[in-house]
Amino acid sequence: MKRVLILVAAVALPCSLSGCGGDTRSSLMKQLVATVNEVADTLATIKDQASAEAAKPKLKALGERYRDIDKRGKALKEPTPEEKTALEKEYAEPLKSAYGRLLSEMLRVAFVPGGKEALQEMGEIKRN
Repeated sequence: MKRVLILVAAVALPCSLSGCGGDTRSSLMKQLVATVNEVADTLATIKDQASAEAAKPKLKALGERYRDIDKRGKALKEPTPEEKTALEKEYAEPLKSAYGRLLSEMLRVAFVPGGKEALQEMGEIKRN
């Protein structure tokens, strides 16, 4: 569990600093916030073994989407200092809120029967 939290945090900061843009940095930041919120929403549905099992396919797909966003963000050139400032201004709070929800749900789910297995279904999220 601790490893998953560290991996999530390792991606959050570089993505927020680099802009993580698909076609644009801003568009990928929006996708990142939406994906992290969707993961948190999905984890919030896990209450027991059966709901943990039911959430696995969606968590797997969301983990893949998250890694795709990260990959596309890494393909961009470094943003200018002005771009970094603008992105931080626009996305710092939404990212902080989304990751806060995600981490809270991950901690809660880790103690639900079948929760650890559901969390593992997301796969590793790491920065290369």
